[in-house]
Amino acid sequence: AQAYRCEIDSGTRDDERFSKRQLDLWQQNFEALCQYRAVHGHCNVPHENADYLSLARWVKRQRNQYRLFEDGRPSTMTPTRITNLNRIGFIWKI
Repeated sequence: AQAYRCEIDSGTRDDERFSKRQLDLWQQNFEALCQYRAVHGHCNVPHENADYLSLARWVKRQRNQYRLFEDGRPSTMTPTRITNLNRIGFIWKI
């Protein structure tokens, strides 16, 4: 299995626009994804499993926000979040 780093890097200045609650929610979901990856070996959370539905929706949102970010449109994705997700082997396009 490929080694990965699940510690979250707190953003530099790219996350100052988010409230503490928004930052905490993102971090909680990121940590849940890390736990999912540790068990399943990947970050592609299926929508078919009710146990992971909330996490699957969050993963889908990250992909959507990434597309907006790449297109230069308003997005909640940041370079720091991209780095954190890349570190755990997140797949952006499926």
